[in-house]
This record gives sequence, C-alpha cells and structure tokens, in this order.
Amino acid sequence: MLLVAADPQGLHLRVSFLFRLNHPELFVPWAEITVAHGRSFFMDFVEFRFHLAPKIGVRIYGKAGQAIEWLAGPAWPAGGTRDVVQR
Repeated sequence: MLLVAADPQGLHLRVSFLFRLNHPELFVPWAEITVAHGRSFFMDFVEFRFHLAPKIGVRIYGKAGQAIEWLAGPAWPAGGTRDVVQR
C-alpha cells in the first residue's frame, strides 16, 4: 500500500509499515511535478508525473486528488495541467 501526503512544499510518498524496511519516504517538490486530470471507469483521477522520471505516473482517484490539491495550496503546479485520455 502506498501512503500519500502533501503540503505546500511537495508530495510525500511512502509504503505502509509492513514494507517500509529499506524503503525510505520519497519527497518530490511541486516544481518537479506535472499534474494531469482524467477520468477512468466513471471515476475522476489526478495523475502526477515527475520531471526526472517522465514515464512514471501516480494516479490518485476520487476526492483524495482534490484533497491533495487543497493541501498543496498555491504551490499546486497549475501550469502543467493537461487532460489524460482514459486507458
């Protein structure tokens, strides 16, 4: 399980307690993230792409994506927003 947290500085990703050994928390500043909005199987999602690893994407479904946007506040990378085609 992936645990996601956000603040005005960036996005925090970590695995659950059972898998945490040798897997430290990953922090990515908002300046290094591109955000896209999309819809898949009748659910809205937010997809994060990382400038240093553009092929890697993390999708957050439902209201959790809106909550992350709210927690990011004015640091939310609005300039990189694009629509994602349903896969």
